[in-house]
Amino acid sequence: MGVRIYEQTEVIGIKGMGEKTKRILRDKGEFETSVVVDAAGAWAGEIAKLVGLDIPIWPSRRHIFVTEALDEIKKDSPLVIDFRTGFWFTKRRSGSDLWHAQAQ
Repeated sequence: MGVRIYEQTEVIGIKGMGEKTKRILRDKGEFETSVVVDAAGAWAGEIAKLVGLDIPIWPSRRHIFVTEALDEIKKDSPLVIDFRTGFWFTKRRSGSDLWHAQAQ
């Protein structure tokens, strides 16, 4: 269907050339397209800025920890998130007694 996916490629500019065509400037060359999909994950907000859009997405360094079962946490506890700090924890889905936690 004519789709091309460029992995490990930095987009450094997007220029409007007409109503339906855009020129994509990359660190590895450039190309023209009529459709642009911003699939840059945590960097999607940075790509959106190239065309004047403000999307509240930004990269954030995170750390993931895995522990054995903790007596202080019930075995059937759901996913718990502290939205103020970004800290979360949950039981591993595999059914083991391992827990995953993430902190910024």
